[in-house]
Amino acid sequence: MLFSEIPSDFAGPRPYAEPPFEYLDRSARVEAGHVRRTLTDWYARYPAGARADLRARFHDTNTVQHVSAAFELYMHEVLSRLGYSCSAHPSPPNGSSRRPDFLADGGAEDSIYVEAVLASARSGP
Repeated sequence: MLFSEIPSDFAGPRPYAEPPFEYLDRSARVEAGHVRRTLTDWYARYPAGARADLRARFHDTNTVQHVSAAFELYMHEVLSRLGYSCSAHPSPPNGSSRRPDFLADGGAEDSIYVEAVLASARSGP
């Protein structure tokens, strides 16, 4: 499960210092419910072997980690809807220790490595 099974009973806006995941997890707002259902559906289609890592980063109280994990989940969904079969964190054939987010395989020599990078004001040079 991407979200807790606790009752979502908070109807107010997100307090300034509250991490986005914590608010989304406990919000009773209709819009938050739509977001939870959509992300839960996407998470169910995410590669099973990589879900625990994604979930941990999605739950992170560090907003950058949370938003980066959400963006990775979004990119997987986009690639899947474009017809690609995605492997999470593949080992590239060049022997590099760096592992991109996905190997998106479209079949018949149509494969690409994808690194989902979220640029923010906190990104380094």
